[in-house]
Amino acid sequence: MKLGTLIDPRFKAALAKLQAAPLPLKIAFKLRGVVKAIEKELQTYEDVRQAALQKHGLKDEAGKLLTNDDEIKSVKFESEEAFKAFLKDLADLSSVEVEIPKVVVADIEEAVKLSSDELAMLEDLLHL
Repeated sequence: MKLGTLIDPRFKAALAKLQAAPLPLKIAFKLRGVVKAIEKELQTYEDVRQAALQKHGLKDEAGKLLTNDDEIKSVKFESEEAFKAFLKDLADLSSVEVEIPKVVVADIEEAVKLSSDELAMLEDLLHL
């Protein structure tokens, strides 16, 4: 599965729906393991993203990242080229393949109803 899929808000929403479904205990246990694996990969992604911000972002004399005065406190970049380099690093990172355990569709099909869009987002997580 591509790391970019894990950070997609639509994937997160579909996974949350799957987690909220009343599943048999054995399947819920397996799904919890899958979610933990995803959380571990997301934490690694965030660590690497922060390192990329440190590398490309504009810093003050103390080495602290400077932020804009916007709602989300986005990081400032010295130039358009630095911002583009950061975006390229993120794009490269998003294309990395990660190993996530799969959930067997037959185990969940009676317990949860997913739309075709939700199935599309979860397809790399599901095994027929």
